[in-house]
Amino acid sequence: MRIFRERADATASEPPRFAMAVLTLAALSTTAVGPVIGGVLTSAFGWQSIFTVNVPLALLAVLLILLWTLRDRMPAGGFARLIEDIDLVGVALFAPAEPNDLPDEAQERAALARFGGRRRL
Repeated sequence: MRIFRERADATASEPPRFAMAVLTLAALSTTAVGPVIGGVLTSAFGWQSIFTVNVPLALLAVLLILLWTLRDRMPAGGFARLIEDIDLVGVALFAPAEPNDLPDEAQERAALARFGGRRRL
C-alpha cells in the first residue's frame, strides 16, 4: 500500500484504488482460506507439510519483491545518519522486557527480578 501511495504522490495522481482493494481482499481472504488449506495439508501429508509449503511461497514472494518494488533511497547523510536515528536507549530498555523465548520458569524469574516481589508458594 505504501508503494502505491508513494508512486501516486510522486506522479501527482490518485492511488490505484482497485489494486489496493484487490490486495486488501487477498490479505483478508487468507484468514478464511488458510485454516482450510492447513487442514487439507495436515490430513494428506502430515503436520510437517504446513511448514514445507511456506518455502516456495517465500521464495516467490522474495522474487516478486525484487522485481516489482522500487529501490529505497538512502536518507540524506547516508548510513551514519541512519545509525544516529536508531533509539539505542529504547532498544536497550525494550530488549529485556520481552523474554518470550525463555522457558516459563525463567520468564517468571526475569519478571520477579525486573519488577521486584517474591514468589508465592
